[in-house]
Amino acid sequence: MKGHTEFQYATMMASQAIREKILKMMLTSHADRKFVVPLRFWGLKGERTTTLRYCEGCLAEWIENQQVPYWRIDHQLAGVYCCVKHACILKSVSKVRSRCYFDQTILRLINDSDERVIKKIVSSGKKAIEDIAKRSAHQQTGGGIGKSTNVYRDMFKEAGFVRAGSQIKHLAVISAWSNYFGQEYCHLTNMTAGRISKLLDRLSEISERFECSHPFMFIAGESFLAHHLESSGAYLPRIGCRALAFAAGREVVAPVLAAFSCNGALHRSADVLEFVQSQGDRWKLVCTCGVSYGMRKAARIDATQFVPVSYEARYRKQFRALIANGVNASCAARELRLAINTANRWAYRERVGDIEALSEREVRKLRSTWRQLVKNAPPERRITGATEANPAVFKELLKNDWDWFCAFNRSQRSPSRTKGLVRLKEPTADQILEAWRGLKSADPPIMVSRSAILERSGFPRIFNRKRPFEAILAELVERRPAYLERVISWLANLASGQRQVDYDEAIQNAGLRRSSFSKEQRERIREIELMSSVEGCSDRECELRADHFI
Repeated sequence: MKGHTEFQYATMMASQAIREKILKMMLTSHADRKFVVPLRFWGLKGERTTTLRYCEGCLAEWIENQQVPYWRIDHQLAGVYCCVKHACILKSVSKVRSRCYFDQTILRLINDSDERVIKKIVSSGKKAIEDIAKRSAHQQTGGGIGKSTNVYRDMFKEAGFVRAGSQIKHLAVISAWSNYFGQEYCHLTNMTAGRISKLLDRLSEISERFECSHPFMFIAGESFLAHHLESSGAYLPRIGCRALAFAAGREVVAPVLAAFSCNGALHRSADVLEFVQSQGDRWKLVCTCGVSYGMRKAARIDATQFVPVSYEARYRKQFRALIANGVNASCAARELRLAINTANRWAYRERVGDIEALSEREVRKLRSTWRQLVKNAPPERRITGATEANPAVFKELLKNDWDWFCAFNRSQRSPSRTKGLVRLKEPTADQILEAWRGLKSADPPIMVSRSAILERSGFPRIFNRKRPFEAILAELVERRPAYLERVISWLANLASGQRQVDYDEAIQNAGLRRSSFSKEQRERIREIELMSSVEGCSDRECELRADHFI
């Protein structure tokens, strides 16, 4: 039940007690077949792709191996538009399911006219979609209970999306979210600005967990935060892909490993080599002595392609000991078989050579000065601005307090300067549409002008009219004659509500005066006032008013 159904995925955000209760009810036969908690894992509210999805690579493999094709559960999960095994975009069936067949098999429904779920995709967007597929499949096969809201809040804070008052920066998150997933994927999954903002509002609440909420937005949030935490220099393990390509690559490299041995200076007989696959098409060998060897995947693999890329604690500790004993960086590099650049970098961090260490009091004073410089720097370029303001403090801390300096700068790094994160300089299409809907439904009416839309979107100071979003604004901006007609319709609705209305005050609340209307429009407003007064008067008064009009 847990490994071959959607149970683990659907109950990701449920507590352990609710999970056990649902599992017990699923295993028990009930006449009414009703659950205490409604589960919505097949359909995500607002998702544009509602038909069954399949992978051409999986289908070709099944046919080649003479296996009966079937619908993969992980391909039907919300927002999963990529095959984890083949890393290709899924296709959605265009053929309408027939009620004549109980078993809607793949071969019965697929057609040459089936199209890929996502038609246009860039490399950065594909990585995000692949990560969503991996995380969803991992959750469906063996995932446990999802993270609590406190963990999500800490991740947002570490990624630089939280203000000093512990408030999440909605605008920055929405912009970075859209840039990470891409407009088409956000459109297909209905990840609008309002929906993202609603998720952030829920994460800002005190509650620890939301009972059986749909897991898609939380999985997307984990992928988004993992990407930005990795970009800002933090370490987060990636969700592994148990694909056949990895197993096949491992078989190719296995003969080479038998002939390869670690040549680290501190390698011991008990140390062993472990084979791992890193990002993209790169392979890596990690020795327990602390040396990691990188290798690029190629058609022909041999031992000469292994190159040391990093050294761990054992080598760093021995390097420190050699430096403390008076050995210079070059000699220490030869003894430990390190690259000279690595040795120089370590020596620089250890404050060796001609650098004279400052006293603890002086370091504390430099720290305080740097904190104040960063605080006074522009928010969009904190570290750069502080460096330009006082380069001397920057250099002294870099030489004398490397660890604290790097950790502090990473925590204060501006989101706009983070790799992969683009500062929001203009509203997105979703933000513009959301602002337009809000202005259209406002009571009293507000004219849907360019400045009103931008101000409601949070961008009141954009004066350049050559931006890409201006084409959308041109279609949505309301002309003055149309706005005057909308105000007259609003006044008529007020009159039909049989309320006592001060029409002069109502017109003023709409930002207009009677003189703003044409002569014909003013006549219509007077008729609306008379109709309102007739509806609100007694029968005798109505007869007198009718005689007056006659």
